[in-house]
Amino acid sequence: MTLKSRFDRGIHFFLITVMLGQAIGYGKLYVFHLALLYILFIYVYALGRNIDLQIQKRKTFFLGFFKIMFLWYFTSIFWSYNIFYSFRYVGYIILGISIVYFTYKWCSTIEKFQTAFKIIQVVFLIQLFVCILEIFTPFRFPTSPYSPYAAFFGKKASDLTGFTMASKIFISTVPTGFLGNPNNLAIVIVTGFPFLWFTKRSLKKVFISLLLLIVAIYSGSRGALIGLILGYIFYLFIAKRKIFFLLVPFCILFSSIFISNLDLLRQSDNVRVADIANLGQTVVEYFSQEQSTGGSISERRQLIRNGMEALWASNGIGVGGGGALAVQEKYGGVGDLESMHNFWIEILVESGVLFFLAFVTWYIILTYQMFKIFKTNSNFIIRQYAGAVCVALVVFSVSCISASSVIYLLQMWLLFGFAIALYTISKSSKVNNEDINFIRS
Repeated sequence: MTLKSRFDRGIHFFLITVMLGQAIGYGKLYVFHLALLYILFIYVYALGRNIDLQIQKRKTFFLGFFKIMFLWYFTSIFWSYNIFYSFRYVGYIILGISIVYFTYKWCSTIEKFQTAFKIIQVVFLIQLFVCILEIFTPFRFPTSPYSPYAAFFGKKASDLTGFTMASKIFISTVPTGFLGNPNNLAIVIVTGFPFLWFTKRSLKKVFISLLLLIVAIYSGSRGALIGLILGYIFYLFIAKRKIFFLLVPFCILFSSIFISNLDLLRQSDNVRVADIANLGQTVVEYFSQEQSTGGSISERRQLIRNGMEALWASNGIGVGGGGALAVQEKYGGVGDLESMHNFWIEILVESGVLFFLAFVTWYIILTYQMFKIFKTNSNFIIRQYAGAVCVALVVFSVSCISASSVIYLLQMWLLFGFAIALYTISKSSKVNNEDINFIRS
């Protein structure tokens, strides 16, 4: 077996482990870390021996930005609120950049891009199956915090002592999949939706969409559901403009009926029906200046206030990578929460105003480039992938606020790597026009 073949197979396994995340491993050590070391060793060895691995050699601003990111966060250690947290945070960033780098490097052609996508598709669908089992059967993935076997894998099991029977029944149907956290799972699930929207119409597409929606609802993440709704509206606007305008009057009618029955729905005995009914109120409360009556939204707003006060005290330079956690500990946390629980505010508070603006600009430009490729590229395959990635970035930008933090969410970095790889491929690739298949026939 040639070194190139070993590297290719190593990348295939690496992509699988990125999707699996904490599902396969012990404690904080994942199989992903071992896969990364393996491909890194081959990559460095090939560079030293001048062996061609047939990887992407073009440079792009989008990839180069991560050098700035690493240098800024590493430098921020010197003024960090907590040096240990900052070193750990920089470690997360190094791992994330590694995912972006190797995804970009290996996906040098549209054929390789499609191969990588198919690998991720298979793992994604297996996770979907696991989630459905967790919702409708007593099954729990062994590394789930709700699994009785979590401790055997070095994971912290959730202590449900003191919970009411109704709460225990509710928790027993909350899926965590491979990610060990319902909010993180919901983000990955809703970010995967756009890749279904851009495929051919089929019963498989409808069936899997329904399963994904069930998982998203049962995860209990309101932020993810809001991101999904906004993402679908954006998808219709850029890809199905006629349908978008045709649906406007029906949406107005449906909204009127929905709003008129909100009070009844909010009082539903079904917690998930009540959560959906409260989505609008969630958005209003989140951005409202008025004092709310408590709950997770009130707690998250207090976390943001704590963070913004620390940012102001730092004169806008930030509290350093991971420093947001130290800030919340200083204030004694809010309820059971200590992490920022808003990725965008986390970046602002920790990296400061200048880097925050740079990161937001980078994200917007990358999303716009995907939109531009979708609208102008002559190749159908590339257009479809670009449209899906563009909408996925929009969905992620909203849904990511539902997690405590996504800096360690491996799938986020994978999305970035795919977007940058596709951008570079679109500048040089010449392939036959044929449809993509997110769902295999």
